[in-house]
Amino acid sequence: MLSAVSLRRLGVLLLVLQAGCNLWSGKPAPLFPVLLDGRWGYINSRGELVIAPQFAIAGRFASGRAPVLPDLAGGKWGYIDENGQYAIPPQFDWAEGFTDEQLALVKLGNRYGYIDRSGRYVINPQFDDARSFSEKRAAVRIGDRWGYIDPSGRLVINPQFDWAGKFSEDRAVVKLGSLYGYIGTRGQFLINPRFGQAQEFHQSRAAVYIDSGFGYIDPDGTVVVPPHFTLAFNFENGLAAVINRELKLGYIDRSGSWVWEPTN
Repeated sequence: MLSAVSLRRLGVLLLVLQAGCNLWSGKPAPLFPVLLDGRWGYINSRGELVIAPQFAIAGRFASGRAPVLPDLAGGKWGYIDENGQYAIPPQFDWAEGFTDEQLALVKLGNRYGYIDRSGRYVINPQFDDARSFSEKRAAVRIGDRWGYIDPSGRLVINPQFDWAGKFSEDRAVVKLGSLYGYIGTRGQFLINPRFGQAQEFHQSRAAVYIDSGFGYIDPDGTVVVPPHFTLAFNFENGLAAVINRELKLGYIDRSGSWVWEPTN
């Protein structure tokens, strides 16, 4: 059982890492969200404020659009362009960024669907839950089971899983019962469910929970970094952030060797 001090320490580390992931992941964006006096606006790569702080929540730009929530109390989500003008007026109960498929996940009432850059529904709201597209597949929940659709909205992997994640490197994490495994793009198991927790593949490595800690597997499911860590994050540019048993942060390479040993 972690002490209160340990939990606070872990919380701070998670916030730092989450902020880093939000800033560094994905393709470079021309504008970046910043928080000033409780409202979000956007700066350019030179640090110049180009869209005044005015939003309760602001997402990253992709395909010239960014999801924003003007107000928390009863507000609706919309999308702005790079001039800060609404390209898609606020109307959604939830909205995510556009993906390479030029589709964005939105929620209307209690159903999820997908829109294009003009705000037109390409896939009408019909799903009980859903995720953004990745590698031309999107996980959707119908009733209490998850499956996958293609960008036309056609089911390509029938709903059969208790939980389903995004595709990354031609593999997606799914859950059957209490265990996680990995499927291919046709829905076939490439790595059978046997992990307590599992993350996406990045740079041919995926963090998985085995017994009492996180380690990493390769695309064949072979453990290549033993499960020594309290938390483990995705690889990027050859390195992954990990948190050890003492809740200290360090970085390892793809072989599991320390590049930066854990520090306070």
